[in-house]
Amino acid sequence: MAVGVMLLAFWLILCVALSAMTFGTRDLSGLGRAGFGLCALASYPMVWWCCRFWYAAFSEGRREAPAAEPGAWPWTLPMLAVCVVLGFTSARDLVRGNSGAWFGVGLVVVMGGLSGMFLLMEVREWFSARRARRNPPVPSPLPPSARSVESPRPQRNWGSIGR
Repeated sequence: MAVGVMLLAFWLILCVALSAMTFGTRDLSGLGRAGFGLCALASYPMVWWCCRFWYAAFSEGRREAPAAEPGAWPWTLPMLAVCVVLGFTSARDLVRGNSGAWFGVGLVVVMGGLSGMFLLMEVREWFSARRARRNPPVPSPLPPSARSVESPRPQRNWGSIGR
């Protein structure tokens, strides 16, 4: 429980701090302000995810049907936002002649590839769940007594292991 509270508090503080940096600082360039704003917008779904997770956890025994746990897609948004910001700043530094920006490009490729893969897996899962909802399984026309029932597997008693 303590981990969940700390996670929610961390993302909430991060969202407020990034929003304050976006709107409160006058010294930022347009690209810096857009970067902080993008990271703030990507972090707000994490707060929503934490709240939904806590709602599902606390309503588990109190309702007839359990609350659905939220999907994992918000976890990819902050990483993608950092990749976009890092990609733009690395490209800007490369154009200016700074060869140290190649590290940022490599980091964008690795982080962007991983987060893009996770996002594609989540989209694929979303479409398959949607297809399953649209095409429910057809019930069998046979009565339950006529359906083949798998016989239980035999239980083996191997004795004690120490012999």
